[in-house]
Amino acid sequence: MLQDFRYALRSLRNNPGFTAVAVLALALGLGATTVVVSGVNALFLRDLPVSSPDRLYVVNEMRRGVTNTSMALPVHPYERYLALRDVAADALDGLAAFRYVPAFVRLNSEARTRSAIVASSNYFEVLGLRLAAGRFFDHGPGPGIVISYEVWQRELGGARDVVGRPLQVDGRMFEVAGVGPRGFDGTFIGLVGEFWIPADLYWRPTGGDARPRDLQVTMFGRLRAGATPRQSESALTALAQAMPGGGPAPAVTGVRLEPLNGLPRMARGPFIGFMGLLFATAGLVLCIAASNVAGMLLARATYRCGEMAVRLAVGAGRGRIIRQLLTETLALCAIGGAAGTVLAYWITTLVPAIQPPIGIRTAFDVSLDRRVLLVAAGITMLTGLLAGIAPAVHTTGRDPIATLRGTGVAPAVSSRARNLFVGAQLAMSLVLLVAAGLFVRALQRGLAVDPGLDATGVVMGSLNLGPRGYDATRTRLFVDQLLDRLNGRPEIAAAAVGQWGPLSGPYRSVGVPRPVQGGGETSLPVWYGTAGVGYLELLKVPVVTGRTFTAADRAETEPVLIVNQTMARALWPGGSAVGETIYLAGARRVVVGVVRDGRYRSLDEAPMAFAFLPYAQYAGTEVTVYARARGAVEDALLALRREVAALDPDVALEQPRSLASQIAFLLLPQRIAAGFIGAFGLVGLLLAAIGVYGVLAFHVAQRTREFGLRLALGATPGDLIRQVLRQGSGIMLAGGAAGLVLALAVGWLARSFLFGVPAADPATLLAGSLVLAGAALGASYIPARRVTRVDPMAALRYE
Repeated sequence: MLQDFRYALRSLRNNPGFTAVAVLALALGLGATTVVVSGVNALFLRDLPVSSPDRLYVVNEMRRGVTNTSMALPVHPYERYLALRDVAADALDGLAAFRYVPAFVRLNSEARTRSAIVASSNYFEVLGLRLAAGRFFDHGPGPGIVISYEVWQRELGGARDVVGRPLQVDGRMFEVAGVGPRGFDGTFIGLVGEFWIPADLYWRPTGGDARPRDLQVTMFGRLRAGATPRQSESALTALAQAMPGGGPAPAVTGVRLEPLNGLPRMARGPFIGFMGLLFATAGLVLCIAASNVAGMLLARATYRCGEMAVRLAVGAGRGRIIRQLLTETLALCAIGGAAGTVLAYWITTLVPAIQPPIGIRTAFDVSLDRRVLLVAAGITMLTGLLAGIAPAVHTTGRDPIATLRGTGVAPAVSSRARNLFVGAQLAMSLVLLVAAGLFVRALQRGLAVDPGLDATGVVMGSLNLGPRGYDATRTRLFVDQLLDRLNGRPEIAAAAVGQWGPLSGPYRSVGVPRPVQGGGETSLPVWYGTAGVGYLELLKVPVVTGRTFTAADRAETEPVLIVNQTMARALWPGGSAVGETIYLAGARRVVVGVVRDGRYRSLDEAPMAFAFLPYAQYAGTEVTVYARARGAVEDALLALRREVAALDPDVALEQPRSLASQIAFLLLPQRIAAGFIGAFGLVGLLLAAIGVYGVLAFHVAQRTREFGLRLALGATPGDLIRQVLRQGSGIMLAGGAAGLVLALAVGWLARSFLFGVPAADPATLLAGSLVLAGAALGASYIPARRVTRVDPMAALRYE
């Protein structure tokens, strides 16, 4: 075997042109596949680095008509967690809670917003983790936090005296209680926690109540030994239903357990679909590359028939020669796989640069670990076997004696096989071109979606004042002063606040009774958020009837709200909604206006019932500040930062950005897919064009004497060019027809990412077909032109 491998390397070295083209094709195909495999590994196959991760489950209390989520995880009030923790000992071996938050941290004389995890006191114990140094934050006399191992090493140089060092978080002094375990950065794949803050202290105003009052957390627990998730669900449901519900919230209908390990259930479906799409795309590129290499090997085999005939004539077995030829193909694929691994490594280094505007640092570990490299090696070997078996069988399938006498005829299947390989390449290239076109069209449609507001020139930033000791009253005062200062800045035309940003906020929903025809009622899911005075005007949200909020809508006045058209039609069909009343967010409120429908959670959502509450009547300590710039948005953002710092230097403006960039980020999957599939569609098209050129060039070279005779007998060069082009067109039409059928299937599978663009979009199918036809005919014309250079007299002399 070693001798075969050495001979294979010598053979490849003696054919540098063939080797370079084949390695390039394989590197592109194998590199793309390796990148996608690393993504699948990071999202679905890596376990949390904790003790028995399969025994950890997210605990979600189900309430009729209520949906509270944050980052695809169910959240509940912290007080509810405390109450459930005290009674859950019989159902779980520990119940903990956490919440990712941005925190303003002063470390090493540098102050900036960092990723933090607000965690219950038993967080690390339930995970079964031991700290690298120090203690848990609830085991000491003073307020302490735990820093991540990465922060300890990267920013503090692994200092041995780190425990006990002072650290300011959100304007409050803590001490470093401990250092997190090495390799552990949180309980949500892709989100990085750099600091762990005790939940009991996070939301407590200075000198105020000792318990948090407005903290939403995700609960998770560890199953007891021998217990199943279903048994634990039943036990927790009985406990939760026996507990007081707290406030006017609907009663608990059940408790659902979902694995904490891996992606949350709500995020798993979209990620599976998206990664499946990318994997199929990379697989097509790899198939095109393998078909291309197989076609080149098949053409090369024709020239090596004499060499193989000599070997067979002197006693070499056919199986022995096939093994040698497969070894050459595997060696070629090994070189291509190594080059593809280098390409994949370079691409994966670019992933950390993608940071969503959520205030939390993201870091998907797409490193090429042992599992990824083993899968990549397996794919490389399989590619080599599939690409090499047909040429190897063809090379050894001719009569050696006839070949040596010069009378052997290549099997007819050889030409058909080459045409089949090229047709397959064209079909798969068309699939990629159509898929890329569909995503480009989806991106165009997404960019053209009317979000129900005008984002041009609008900047925004979030404020989280609760951890700085602000209550709702102090927050309103801070906001009023900030708006006065911003409205006086020459860079800003108008300023306003809302609780959350459009297309970015964790809006809450509640079920509202809705009358149905024939009597009775059903529950209408209503989502709601807050808006300050001037908010709707600043974002240019059209008012259909009624009015917007004014300074007269204060905390002590009658509760009011503004609804959108979908909500108005659903609750008050055929009549005016203005003046009607509805119970929402703890109070009976009067509808004072109806605004046009917009997009609130995603750009492709169906029309949904939505209500705006006046900020002054539903104020919390979290607000988002908006400002419309008079000129450059960069100047408005700078003014926003400066005015916040001027009012309170310990308050951080989180996630400062333009509203346009926030909306554009929602189209990131479509941008990635369009770029990724488009790039590899062009690569596939290039490889397919090379395949067409190679087959027709080989065809012309084999029939050189025939073409010379035809010219000598009166055929025109145009006749011969048309004959060659007809062969290329036949391959193109067959491949194109198969490609259209496959493209329709791929479009149907990817429909959830296409913003309503139909899988059979005529413009996209036509454009992809024309591009493919142009490339194939162009590749056919080059060898066809060579026919005109054949010397008819040389052909006659040979005969």
